[in-house]
Amino acid sequence: MVFAGFFVISAILITFGNWVDRSTSLTLNENGIEYNNGLRHVIISWMSIREVRIYSSRIGNKVVVYSAEEFFSFQTLGEFVMSGKIRDRVGFEQGEMILETILYQSELSDSMKHQADGFYYYLRE
Repeated sequence: MVFAGFFVISAILITFGNWVDRSTSLTLNENGIEYNNGLRHVIISWMSIREVRIYSSRIGNKVVVYSAEEFFSFQTLGEFVMSGKIRDRVGFEQGEMILETILYQSELSDSMKHQADGFYYYLRE
Protein backbone atom coordinates (compact mmCIF):
# COMPACT_ATOMS: atom_id res chain seq x y z
CA MET A 1 0.00 0.00 0.00
CA VAL A 2 2.80 2.45 0.91
CA PHE A 3 4.66 1.39 -2.21
CA ALA A 4 1.63 2.18 -4.40
CA GLY A 5 1.25 5.56 -2.70
CA PHE A 6 4.87 6.34 -3.49
CA PHE A 7 4.24 5.68 -7.19
CA VAL A 8 1.11 7.80 -7.25
CA ILE A 9 2.89 10.74 -5.61
CA SER A 10 5.86 10.30 -7.97
CA ALA A 11 3.58 10.29 -11.01
CA ILE A 12 1.84 13.47 -9.83
CA LEU A 13 5.15 15.26 -9.24
CA ILE A 14 6.54 14.19 -12.62
CA THR A 15 3.38 15.35 -14.38
CA PHE A 16 3.51 18.67 -12.55
CA GLY A 17 7.19 19.13 -13.48
CA ASN A 18 6.43 18.41 -17.14
CA TRP A 19 3.57 20.94 -17.09
CA VAL A 20 5.89 23.62 -15.64
CA ASP A 21 8.51 22.89 -18.32
CA ARG A 22 5.96 23.09 -21.14
CA SER A 23 4.51 26.32 -19.72
CA THR A 24 7.86 28.13 -19.55
CA SER A 25 8.33 31.17 -21.77
CA LEU A 26 11.21 33.59 -22.02
CA THR A 27 10.83 36.92 -23.83
CA LEU A 28 13.72 39.25 -24.59
CA ASN A 29 12.90 42.82 -25.55
CA GLU A 30 14.60 46.22 -25.61
CA ASN A 31 13.84 46.79 -21.91
CA GLY A 32 14.88 43.43 -20.48
CA ILE A 33 13.69 39.88 -19.92
CA GLU A 34 10.27 38.50 -19.07
CA TYR A 35 10.18 34.96 -17.68
CA ASN A 36 7.02 32.99 -17.02
CA ASN A 37 6.67 29.30 -16.12
CA GLY A 38 3.09 29.01 -14.92
CA LEU A 39 4.13 29.45 -11.28
CA ARG A 40 6.37 32.50 -11.45
CA HIS A 41 6.33 35.68 -13.50
CA VAL A 42 9.59 37.65 -13.42
CA ILE A 43 10.55 40.83 -15.26
CA ILE A 44 14.17 41.99 -15.05
CA SER A 45 15.58 45.03 -16.86
CA TRP A 46 18.93 44.61 -18.59
CA MET A 47 20.89 46.90 -16.28
CA SER A 48 19.42 45.37 -13.11
CA ILE A 49 21.00 41.98 -13.92
CA ARG A 50 23.69 41.53 -11.27
CA GLU A 51 24.93 38.03 -12.00
CA VAL A 52 24.59 35.23 -14.54
CA ARG A 53 25.68 31.71 -13.55
CA ILE A 54 26.25 28.87 -16.00
CA TYR A 55 26.30 25.27 -14.78
CA SER A 56 27.56 22.84 -17.43
CA SER A 57 26.23 19.31 -17.80
CA ARG A 58 26.02 16.57 -20.42
CA ILE A 59 22.47 17.61 -21.28
CA GLY A 60 22.94 21.35 -21.82
CA ASN A 61 23.81 24.24 -19.57
CA LYS A 62 21.64 25.51 -16.74
CA VAL A 63 21.66 29.31 -16.73
CA VAL A 64 20.58 31.30 -13.66
CA VAL A 65 19.98 35.05 -14.01
CA TYR A 66 19.96 37.21 -10.85
CA SER A 67 18.90 40.77 -10.15
CA ALA A 68 18.91 42.30 -6.68
CA GLU A 69 15.31 41.19 -6.07
CA GLU A 70 14.53 38.38 -8.54
CA PHE A 71 16.03 35.41 -10.30
CA PHE A 72 15.05 32.77 -12.83
CA SER A 73 16.74 29.87 -14.54
CA PHE A 74 16.51 28.13 -17.88
CA GLN A 75 18.28 25.33 -19.65
CA THR A 76 20.00 25.46 -23.01
CA LEU A 77 19.26 22.68 -25.48
CA GLY A 78 20.32 19.24 -24.27
CA GLU A 79 19.86 15.90 -25.95
CA PHE A 80 19.48 12.43 -24.47
CA VAL A 81 21.27 9.98 -26.75
CA MET A 82 20.92 6.20 -26.52
CA SER A 83 22.50 3.76 -28.95
CA GLY A 84 23.56 6.65 -31.15
CA LYS A 85 20.03 8.02 -31.54
CA ILE A 86 18.50 11.13 -30.02
CA ARG A 87 15.73 9.95 -27.67
CA ASP A 88 14.65 13.27 -26.14
CA ARG A 89 15.50 16.96 -26.06
CA VAL A 90 15.22 19.36 -23.13
CA GLY A 91 15.70 23.08 -22.74
CA PHE A 92 15.46 26.02 -25.11
CA GLU A 93 16.50 25.24 -28.67
CA GLN A 94 18.10 28.70 -29.02
CA GLY A 95 19.44 28.61 -25.45
CA GLU A 96 23.05 29.50 -26.26
CA MET A 97 21.92 32.47 -28.35
CA ILE A 98 19.61 33.56 -25.50
CA LEU A 99 22.56 33.40 -23.07
CA GLU A 100 24.78 35.43 -25.43
CA THR A 101 22.03 38.04 -25.83
CA ILE A 102 21.57 38.32 -22.06
CA LEU A 103 25.30 38.83 -21.53
CA TYR A 104 25.52 41.39 -24.35
CA GLN A 105 22.40 43.40 -23.44
CA SER A 106 23.26 43.48 -19.73
CA GLU A 107 26.82 44.56 -20.60
CA LEU A 108 28.42 41.66 -18.74
CA SER A 109 31.79 41.21 -20.45
CA ASP A 110 34.47 38.52 -20.37
CA SER A 111 36.44 40.72 -17.96
CA MET A 112 33.60 40.08 -15.48
CA LYS A 113 33.80 36.29 -15.93
CA HIS A 114 34.80 34.18 -12.91
CA GLN A 115 35.28 30.47 -12.29
CA ALA A 116 34.03 28.45 -9.32
CA ASP A 117 33.63 24.77 -8.48
CA GLY A 118 31.28 23.29 -11.07
CA PHE A 119 30.19 26.55 -12.72
CA TYR A 120 31.32 29.87 -14.09
CA TYR A 121 29.62 33.20 -13.69
CA TYR A 122 29.52 36.81 -14.78
CA LEU A 123 29.29 39.32 -11.95
CA ARG A 124 28.59 43.04 -12.07
CA GLU A 125 30.83 44.50 -9.42
